[in-house]
Amino acid sequence: MVLKFTYALVMACFFASSCWGGTITGTVSLFGKTKKHAAVHLVGIKAPVEVPEEHGVIVQKGQRYIPRVLPVVKGTTVDFPNNDTVFHNAFSLTPGNSFDFGTYGPGKNPGALFNAAVPTDIFCNMHEQMQGLVLVLEHPYFDLTSKQGTYTLKNVPEGTYAIKAWINPTLSEEKSVNVGAGETVNIDFDLSK
Repeated sequence: MVLKFTYALVMACFFASSCWGGTITGTVSLFGKTKKHAAVHLVGIKAPVEVPEEHGVIVQKGQRYIPRVLPVVKGTTVDFPNNDTVFHNAFSLTPGNSFDFGTYGPGKNPGALFNAAVPTDIFCNMHEQMQGLVLVLEHPYFDLTSKQGTYTLKNVPEGTYAIKAWINPTLSEEKSVNVGAGETVNIDFDLSK
């Protein structure tokens, strides 16, 4: 009984801090230009989160995955619509999130469930240049940058965190950020360093 009460109290405090949390904003750039579709997220934390009903989407277009990096909450289904005029095959060998759709044509839209909180590499066995990454996270503090390269993480509980920006596994940067309740903090990333 005491354990249940303690858990309820901790959760109430967490949600209260989330309601009064801070905001982290900024831009991601590469070689002096702001970067669309960069993933930005807090690192190494777990927080209660509701799995969204809306699916994540990685489009196959021009024999590329768009976006190349997609952050999602653990338990999210990600769709892989083929918007090309050629056949594709999306698959992953990452333990816990492995799948293989087989070869499928234009207009098809298969989806995979991502239940393991690990970075998951995505490939196409028909086009070796097609590589993507689904960042499966255990918290809601992430965003994908806009056309202007901007991102916003809202309702971040007060504290000090590591925050990371990705374009792909070799173009990423991690920084430290301290955010207070009701505070807005700006953290910019230059991934060309």
